[in-house]
Amino acid sequence: MNSPIRLASAAGGVVLSLLVSSMAFAQTPTAKVLHEFGRADKASPSSNLIQLPDGDFLGMTSAPTNGSSDVGFIYLLKANGSVIPLYAFPADGSQCASVAPNLNSPPGSLMQASDGNFYGVCFAGGQYGMGAVFRFTRSGKFTLLHSFNGSDGINPVGALVEGWDGNLYGVTNNGGLDDTFGGTIFRVSMAGDFTTVWLFNAQTGASNPNAGLAFGPGGNLYGMYQFYQIYNLFGAPGGIYEIDSSGNVTFPSFFESVPWSCAPVVGPKGTIFSLTQAAVFVGNGNQTLEGISSGSAYANIVLNLPQYYGTDYVNFFGCMTLGTDGLLYANGISAIESPAYPYVELQMDLATQQTNFFNLSGYGASPVLSPLEGSDGKLYIVNSGGGTNGLGNILTLDYGIAPPAPRIAAIQPTSGSVGTIVTIGGAFFVGVESVTLNGQAVPFRTAASSYIDFVVPTGATSGAIIVTTAAGAATGGTFTVQ
Repeated sequence: MNSPIRLASAAGGVVLSLLVSSMAFAQTPTAKVLHEFGRADKASPSSNLIQLPDGDFLGMTSAPTNGSSDVGFIYLLKANGSVIPLYAFPADGSQCASVAPNLNSPPGSLMQASDGNFYGVCFAGGQYGMGAVFRFTRSGKFTLLHSFNGSDGINPVGALVEGWDGNLYGVTNNGGLDDTFGGTIFRVSMAGDFTTVWLFNAQTGASNPNAGLAFGPGGNLYGMYQFYQIYNLFGAPGGIYEIDSSGNVTFPSFFESVPWSCAPVVGPKGTIFSLTQAAVFVGNGNQTLEGISSGSAYANIVLNLPQYYGTDYVNFFGCMTLGTDGLLYANGISAIESPAYPYVELQMDLATQQTNFFNLSGYGASPVLSPLEGSDGKLYIVNSGGGTNGLGNILTLDYGIAPPAPRIAAIQPTSGSVGTIVTIGGAFFVGVESVTLNGQAVPFRTAASSYIDFVVPTGATSGAIIVTTAAGAATGGTFTVQ
């Protein structure tokens, strides 16, 4: 089979970058609780959801509260809101140890790679109790790929990302050169071959990468880090680092304020966005949305966020997502005890410089990372607390966003003979109805919601590739039949 395709355009632009909308804000969203945890599944959710090609979702929980012998599980979320546990982590922590999601221990998240399998990290646990990388197959088989031992990192965070070379990349928050103010970038193959790519060192400034990676300009990977000096409230706040297709790491740009523990969001024209922390201390408001343009050494303040929601300070430490409507969305809660910790959703329009709050206080608490836009256009939010049973829930927000059509980023290879396996990389490959090559239907397999494989059939002719779902069709590049 051919090497997996990476999600980057041949022209060096940002994959799937969306046009900024100039539309007015959508109507106040319709909120709906899709699932309440604490019934048969007495555990708090601790990771973002990922959507599968059939429309279902996958997520993870932290330790159950019912005295069970496990410390959380991987679960399947059906469209009707039912949750089906698929795999329970043993209570001895040999695979994953229970760590409740909070600002100091960001939860891991799952991803589905081009081989169709699922990969994730555990903040703690593994052979040495310092975290682990694992694989989980569609058939339910769990494999521990790597246990961190300190010298190669401590406490992996965020989701893994599949790189140009077909390997998975991730970060650890600590370890390497310094157990407290260090951190690493690592690479692991789908077979489990592990390599430390970069060792952060507080003595040279950068330390504690505290979130996962994202694709950016030219198909490079980008992450965010904080400086050691922020722990005594002095010095520079941090910046982004870049990993090119050869695995080289550079530190091209800096933020004006300290970024939160989130992967950066790549917007139109390759601009990298981050929500920053408050200027002086958590809880005083004065947050900003900052953007780093491609090639720029410093960030620009794009938006000054509202300081208050009602009479309460608000901090948006939930991560952002860029909707297909071109708007940015983030979760936030009140930063002070006054009196009920309002929980709100923030909507940001970069074109009009507008922001808007939506009160979600009656629906849950402690949102985990960023909203996920599903193939139905709704935003899916995982709350690790609150809800009917106090153990969190899964919430949908309907802003009236149209179900997104599939998007093709690239194909690999771009030419070949009959029988060649071609990989299509893109997004929203959910419920794929057909794949055609120059108008001829081809046999295909949807490996993940971002990967499709098809076989060049007998009689095929050169032409455009089209992927069709109920939401629309996407036309990719031309494939040449040799």
